[in-house]
Amino acid sequence: MYKILKMVENDGELKDFVDILFQYYKNKEINLSDGKLKQYGIVREIDELLIYDKKGPLYISLHDFNEIPLFRTELEAISYLKSMNITPETSYYELSDFEKEVLTDKLLQKAKNLVPIGYRKIVEDVLLGSDYWLTNKNGEKIHLCKYVAYLNSLAKMGKLKEVEYALVNKTMENHMENLMEYRLLLAKSISIFDDMLDNNVKYANIDYKFLGKRRRHEEYSMLCQYVHLNKNFSENMMSKLGLNKNSLLRKYYPVLVHTAYTNPNISYLMPFFIFDGVENISVYAKIPKLLKIKYNLDFKGMDLTGNNTYFGNWSKRQLKSYLRPGERV
Repeated sequence: MYKILKMVENDGELKDFVDILFQYYKNKEINLSDGKLKQYGIVREIDELLIYDKKGPLYISLHDFNEIPLFRTELEAISYLKSMNITPETSYYELSDFEKEVLTDKLLQKAKNLVPIGYRKIVEDVLLGSDYWLTNKNGEKIHLCKYVAYLNSLAKMGKLKEVEYALVNKTMENHMENLMEYRLLLAKSISIFDDMLDNNVKYANIDYKFLGKRRRHEEYSMLCQYVHLNKNFSENMMSKLGLNKNSLLRKYYPVLVHTAYTNPNISYLMPFFIFDGVENISVYAKIPKLLKIKYNLDFKGMDLTGNNTYFGNWSKRQLKSYLRPGERV
C-alpha cells in the first residue's frame, strides 16, 4: 500500500480515497463518519462477523480465520457447516439474516469454549466488529478487505496500471487473471513454509518494556515463537518458487506471518516472528488479536512498523537485545 500512496500523491481525489484505504489497511478500522465514507462508495456495517472474503466459499472463509483457530482443517469447517444444514460452498454474503445470526452465535460459543477462561470476555471483540463494503458505479458490491488485498498484491507485482484502473473504477475486474502468477506463487510459498514450520519453530522471551506496556515484576516477559530462515532455506524456497532474488521472496512474508497461525505448531496466544538474514535481518511479526486487546500490546518499541502485523529491519545486536532465549512451558 505504501507504493500506491506514493503513486497517487499528486492526484487529489484518488489520494483521498487511497488515504482511507491505507487507514483500513493499517488498522482494519476507518475513523470517518458514515456520511463521509458514502462519498467514496464505502459502506460500514457494525457488529459483523470478521471473516475474509464474504463472497467466497464459506468453509474456506471460516478455516482461514485464525485469530482463534476455530477450524484446523477445511474438512472440519465443511463438517461443521453441514451439521447446521448450510452448504459449505455457499458464501456468507448469500446467507439469510437468520442464518448469519445463528452461525455467528454458534461460532462465538465455539470460540469461548476454545480459549482460556481469562480471554473469554474479549472473544466478541475478536470475532465481531465494523466491516466495510465498496460499491462502484455499476452497483457491484466488493468486500473491502479483499479489494485492499487485491490492490496490495498488484502493487507488489509492479502492476501499477492495473492498480490505477482498479482505483478509478473501484473494481476487481479481471482480478483472477491479473493475480494468477502471484496467487500460484503465494499458494506454493504458504505450502512450503507450512511444511518447514514443523521442525523449525523456536521460542524466545520479549521483555514487557518493549511491548508498549510495563507489567509487574512477576510478569516481566512474554513468550513468543519465531523461525529464523537461514541462507540454505531461503535459496531452496526461491528455487522451488522459481525466484532469483531474495527481495522477491520477502514480499510474501507479510502473508506468511499471518497464515502461519493456521498451523497447529503456532500458538494463537503467542506473538510470532519471521527473521531472514544474519547481520541485516528482515523482520516480519504478528501479535494475535486476543493478546493485543487483552494486554494492549504493540511492537513499536522494537523498531517495527505496523499494527497487528509488523515489519522492519534489525541488526544482530538488536535481535539479541529484544529477544532472550525461552522455552515452551
